[in-house]
Amino acid sequence: MRLPDPPRLASPSLKPAPPPPAPAINQAPGQPAAAPAPAPAPAPTPAPLPGKFNAVISIANSAHIQLLDFAVEADKDEVGILIDGTGNLVVQPSDVFENPNAPKKTGAVSGLQSINLIGVIDVTVKDLFLTASTLPVILAKQVRLLRIDDNRVAMQDVAGTWPAIYVGGQEIHIDRNFVGIQSTAILREWLPTSVGNDLASNAATPGQAKAQATSPEAASDAKGAKATANTETAKQTAAKTSTATQQASAAHLLDVSGFSTLKVATNQGGIQIGGPSRSVFVMDNLILSGRGNGITLGSFDVLDTNGNDTGSTIGVLVLPEDPCSTTGTLQPPSQVPPGSGTPGGSIVAGGPLLDILIDHNRILNMGLCGIGPVGFFNLRATFEIISIENLTITSNTITNVLLRDTASISTFGTQNSGAADTPAGTNATTASFSSVGTVIAGTSTPYGAISAAFVENLVIRDNAITNFGAEPGMTANDIFVLIGEMVEINRNQILETRDWTQSTPNQTTANPGGIHGGIVIAVATPPSVTNTTSLTSISKTFFEPGLPALRVEENVVRVALGQAFVAIGFGPFAISNNHFTCGGTIRGRGTPIA
Repeated sequence: MRLPDPPRLASPSLKPAPPPPAPAINQAPGQPAAAPAPAPAPAPTPAPLPGKFNAVISIANSAHIQLLDFAVEADKDEVGILIDGTGNLVVQPSDVFENPNAPKKTGAVSGLQSINLIGVIDVTVKDLFLTASTLPVILAKQVRLLRIDDNRVAMQDVAGTWPAIYVGGQEIHIDRNFVGIQSTAILREWLPTSVGNDLASNAATPGQAKAQATSPEAASDAKGAKATANTETAKQTAAKTSTATQQASAAHLLDVSGFSTLKVATNQGGIQIGGPSRSVFVMDNLILSGRGNGITLGSFDVLDTNGNDTGSTIGVLVLPEDPCSTTGTLQPPSQVPPGSGTPGGSIVAGGPLLDILIDHNRILNMGLCGIGPVGFFNLRATFEIISIENLTITSNTITNVLLRDTASISTFGTQNSGAADTPAGTNATTASFSSVGTVIAGTSTPYGAISAAFVENLVIRDNAITNFGAEPGMTANDIFVLIGEMVEINRNQILETRDWTQSTPNQTTANPGGIHGGIVIAVATPPSVTNTTSLTSISKTFFEPGLPALRVEENVVRVALGQAFVAIGFGPFAISNNHFTCGGTIRGRGTPIA
């Protein structure tokens, strides 16, 4: 049983072709039908001004909006649903019809600024079928009370810098959605026939159209007499075709192609929670395939040469990846190069995230982290970090992530780089790195199935993490925390089920490449209380008495290579009732690890 066809809203460039004309009433037998008139080309969508986004649906300066039970199809460089609480992202009529180079009157204000701005409050997006290409299907910024529930999202598998869904604001719920990448199986299983046909017709090549025009059915219409003479042969051919079709349909009822070979998607995919955001709940979603993180925490801001925020909104990547690149990275560039289309200069961390709950999600087949930050800065060069307060990650299933080769990241720099590196950013003139100058253990591999940069009050509990990396034993972690204050990691099942000895012969020699493995905590401390009278040194930080730095209890951790558990820090530690083990022996530097 197929899904019913919902009403559809689509970009003008995705307008479906008109149906073929009906045959003429007085057409003589055997006479070929007249060629249909070509359909008019859709009008091109005007390019938006810098910092603005074309969208199929745009919402701004609104409250109590519900979008229910229809389909949205967005073309390349268009957002499906743009929910703009800033008033700066929506394309206004004046942006299209007025001359942007015309001189402006003194004291003139923009369209949205000319009315009483209330932002965007209380929006529900429910039971929608959403497709997009290089921009998100949903882009929501500075929204208060947003619900994204029970939707089906399928992104075109093309290169881009954005996730499938980008949200930022306060009191946001993202529940029971499917977020995936378009494929034959995805279109068949998750989208209605009408949407799948639209996508297939837009992707059809001229060769396919020609094949349709010269198909046996079309030839039969043109040569009715000959087709009548060969009726018996046609019946036999139709019977064979019907049998083959039934066999193919039965084979496609269960798509097992992804079980044996995991292909890394080209689209970034996944969900991003941009900063600043508060009270965000991501629950009961299925996130299937993507080139980046399954759930990305935090965002980047762009500063101009004077250190002021440019207001640019960017996705999980600052710049598009090099098509020839074979590795992924979570380290952003320190500067935006000229001509990139993003105004500004320095890249810094966006606003903080507060009160984030990620619960009962299934995250599969991601190129980078299952749950991870938008990026790690080199703290010796840029004194910026993705900051989260009160992060709870519970009861998630994370399987087959970190499928890409990853580039090394040095978050604390190197021991001999302290004199040469000059910290940049808002605290560059006051920060001191004297207390972290020699802390380099584990910082070359901050990638993990679950990864965090800086978190105060972190709970990771009851998660099932299975198989990270395209091959077992790669330099990555199951759980990685760069800096954590009051960290609790309890009752997780962390299993690498592929023995290293099952790899191909040319992979039996490996370089461990530093500390990596099951659970890696680079720095753990109790919650801090900063002495506000003196912020010139990290050493002036004090810690809450009577609170733990780290609790690790009742976990099962099995890794193919590396350390099952590493923790560095100070303060009360409680580590008990865990099972730690390494999966096999490899040939590498020094003594084989068993």
